[in-house]
Amino acid sequence: AEYMGRHSSSLTMGLSWPICGLKSSICCSVLSAWGILMLFFLGALYKGHVRYVDPTNAMSPEHESHTGSGCFIAGAMYCATLAFSLWQLKLTREKMARQEAALLANERTPINRQ
Repeated sequence: AEYMGRHSSSLTMGLSWPICGLKSSICCSVLSAWGILMLFFLGALYKGHVRYVDPTNAMSPEHESHTGSGCFIAGAMYCATLAFSLWQLKLTREKMARQEAALLANERTPINRQ
């Protein structure tokens, strides 16, 4: 009952445990952010038919357009990965804060030795 009071919806109740650790979440967040930037940039270059992307003109304009769309789709998938990583980072930090608070509470509790 106490657990349900802290969370407003039943959806978050079942999804409130971290899967990744702190370092994994940070690493995935950084790599996802980099992937988003690179893929959206490449997608824009391919969609704009920039000559520097394909200096030999080996790709047809239609193929470049499809490649750009693929880059945008992959960038969107990296957005989902970034959201998941940041969510895991938040959950991990909350778990660490709860553990630290419990440790401090245990240290302050007087020990009754008789």
